[in-house]
Amino acid sequence: MESEEVDYTDDTEPATQYQIPIQYAISPEDAEEIRKNMSIEGRLGFPDFLTDLFLHDNTEKGKKERQKQVRYLHKTEDNKWKNININTLDGDIYWNKTGKLKVLIHGLTSDIHKSAKELIRGQYMFKLGETYIQAQNPNVIVVDWTPLSKEPRLLYYEAVSSTRYAGEAVAEFLIELMNQKVIFSWKDVHIIGHSLGSHVAGVAGFQIYKQTNSKVGRITGLDPAGPLFDFFGFLPLDTSKALDKSDADFVDILHCNMGSVVTTLGGALGSTVVAGSVDFYPNGGERQENRCTFNQDQFMACSHQTSVKYFIESINNPVLACPCADWESYSSKTCTCTIEDAGTIMGDGCSESASGKYYLEILD
Repeated sequence: MESEEVDYTDDTEPATQYQIPIQYAISPEDAEEIRKNMSIEGRLGFPDFLTDLFLHDNTEKGKKERQKQVRYLHKTEDNKWKNININTLDGDIYWNKTGKLKVLIHGLTSDIHKSAKELIRGQYMFKLGETYIQAQNPNVIVVDWTPLSKEPRLLYYEAVSSTRYAGEAVAEFLIELMNQKVIFSWKDVHIIGHSLGSHVAGVAGFQIYKQTNSKVGRITGLDPAGPLFDFFGFLPLDTSKALDKSDADFVDILHCNMGSVVTTLGGALGSTVVAGSVDFYPNGGERQENRCTFNQDQFMACSHQTSVKYFIESINNPVLACPCADWESYSSKTCTCTIEDAGTIMGDGCSESASGKYYLEILD
């Protein structure tokens, strides 16, 4: 594969997580009014006319131009992350022909003053890729959709409207890899998305199935974004624009910062929707107080970001989760398990036979 000379490599740790744009929030009064007037049948999701309103150019040409802004990064033999040129798949990119494919997708990037490298590094996507390469030697692609997720007016709505086009672009890219026999089986494709990137992954999975009649093997949602996707515990009626269990053969979801429309004001950014083949709830799924203060959650999305850290750690240090009705049952020890008796691993080593809701406690 030929790559473009764009060096994304930076081994230093990010100084801060991304800032939460105020447009995430809705007042408690407005939320209550919505709750009173909304039926399940009224869950329209993010309407197309609003999507078109927030797009800079809603023509077919404009949408294609936005898709062209998505880049695909792969590790080169000289240990750098570089952009893949899909038109000439040869050159200095190392590709393990017997390895599985991990596709990593970042979430909202709201700081327009940072480079793509800084924004992706800040969400630990490169660290996740490096950990995979060192532990398992799979093929790893990091998706850079920062031009669409980093909007000049800091409007969360614009980034939401772009998840559809980023997901469609990812699907087209992966289908082209399949057509060129760079990948051989959809079963070997594992897409991992964080926050809004979870829904980009869902759109990609939906589009691949729609166009090829085959599903990717697995999609992992790391604290999928809630605002404009979570309608009081339900997905929008048009689930083609949001991650759900139909988007892959197996969908596992980690909930680390879930909350209602009202609690979004306090920094709860993750979805409450039970949307996966299996859904995990570390420390109850709302806040990760073992690692984040209230202020870090409110202003730096700390618990939201911790979902990525937990997944990275699971590659080399698996943790057991138990199927329980709720967090109270687990924390009171009325619900227990072992790996031989109903338990499963949260994260990379999750059994694809697992289903339902699983809880676990992480102390450090």
